Parts: sequence; structure tokens; C-alpha cells
Amino acid sequence: MSLKEKIIKFLAEQPRPGLVVQFTPGRVCALKAEEITRGSGFKKESFLMRPLPPGILEANHLKQNILDKDYLQKVLDDLLAEIKPDRHSASLLIPEMSARVFLFSLENGLTSPVELNNFVAWRLNRQLSQNISQIRYSYQLFNSSREKKILVLCSGSAVVKEYESLFQARKIHPGKIIIPSLSVLNLVISQAEREDDLLVADLDHDYLSLAALAREGLLLYRQKQVWPEVDITRTLEEVDKEIKNTVNFIEDKLKRQLKVIYLRSNLEQTDEVEERLKLLAPIKVKRIMPGQEELAPLLGEI
Repeated sequence: MSLKEKIIKFLAEQPRPGLVVQFTPGRVCALKAEEITRGSGFKKESFLMRPLPPGILEANHLKQNILDKDYLQKVLDDLLAEIKPDRHSASLLIPEMSARVFLFSLENGLTSPVELNNFVAWRLNRQLSQNISQIRYSYQLFNSSREKKILVLCSGSAVVKEYESLFQARKIHPGKIIIPSLSVLNLVISQAEREDDLLVADLDHDYLSLAALAREGLLLYRQKQVWPEVDITRTLEEVDKEIKNTVNFIEDKLKRQLKVIYLRSNLEQTDEVEERLKLLAPIKVKRIMPGQEELAPLLGEI
């Protein structure tokens, strides 16, 4: 199985859903996925978005997320009533900072499912402040020419249940739970024309995530919280510094030369972000779905 196939298997291990719903601190989005083929276009009414005011939802991978469930439930119910899903299955994109991604190097000799699960649990116990019994996680093993790595996605069990409970009254079964940056990565690697030795930079109103991918495997995965509404100038400087430091780390420490940065930014200042990154030439900068940035994470799930 190729690296691309393994990553797609990890990111899309559940059957294709009838609906994809994304929650962020500032909005709820839904995509009716039944008749959509990625890259072939879709009806405008298949995608709906509703803004959320402050104080309704806050992202955290261990603490309570939904601060006003009644309000959020009404927003979701109204959205689902308008989009009219035909099937009772849904993939959920929870806020980026409501989960954490780890990329662990695997010790030699660990091959059985029991050994792998014990290794992941042991590493998570070292990384997280909460007991592993209160964590929901999934992982995938990747081979590379140098070493084996495990990509782990985890969040508090109570956090995940908060989002799942919103669908009980609608009799919609939430299957796969994922975060937007992993979905955007899936969208990029599924493109036949995409280049190897790449960095996917996913920037939204509360986070920056960076995933570096070479032909033989994942190189790194980073997540950082940002607050552009507080100070956009400082945020742009932090984003620029974080991406450039990551590129330098890949070149200096990992001895790999990136060819392209795939950028998805949901900020109004995306053009400025792109111009700053162009200073990294000869590394190219390619925008992911310009003009439809809010849609990209949901399309990565179908």
C-alpha cells in the first residue's frame, strides 16, 4: 500500500457519509455529500454556513467546548432542516484546537496491534495531563525509508461526546470524528497533480497547522493557536515566523528541501500571507481552493 493510500485510509476509514458538519468557534458549516464527487463541482445549496457569536463554543481538547448548548442546538437544527440530508450518517469536523495530533517515531520491534496500542497509550500518557482512560484516540502506522512513524489524533472523550450529543434528536449517527487540518491534508494528497516534498499550511481564525510530507512519509505535524481578531499584525508576523522556522527546521535538521507550500487561509489577509511566503523562493506557494477556503475542510472528507 502506498503512502498516499495509507494516509487516505486513516483519514477516510469510515464509509462515505451523507453529511459533513464542521464546528468552529465562529461558525457551523454543513455539506450534503451524497451526490458530490470531489473536483466535479456541486450545487450551491449543498453547502450551508451559519455564524456563531462569541461565547457559544470554545475549542479545547480536554475541557468543555459547548458553553451554550441550546443556542448551538438551534443553529444546527435550523441548518439541517434547510439542507435536508437524505441519509442518517455524518462525519464531524470538530475545532482544530479541540484535538491534538502527534507524530511519534516507533521503537524497533513493535509490530503487533497490542504492542502498537500499548506504545501509543504510553506516549499519550506522557504527553497529556489527563488519564488515557478519558481520551479518545485513533492512529495509523506509516513506513518510511528511515523509520516507522505513528500519526495519532486524540481528544477528550467528554469533548467528543459533546458534539455527538447534538445529533441525537435528529437521529443522525456521527461516525468519523476529525479536525480540519487533517481533512485539508487529505484534500491535497488526493490531488493527482500534487508535488512531493510539500508543506500544507492550514490557517483559520483560531489556529495554524503545518504538515510536512515527503515521498517516503510524514516529516512533522504542528498545531498552534492564533488570535487574529485580537491583533492581526502580530498574528501575521507569528504565522510568517512559524512557517519559515518550520521550513528551516526541515532543511537544516531533517535534510529535506521543500518544493511547494500549499496554503489554505480563511483570513481576509490571505494575500499578505502569500506574499510573505513567496520570499521563500524557489519554494513555490500554491493556494488551496482560493475563494472557497471555508469549503476545503469539508470536501476533504468526501
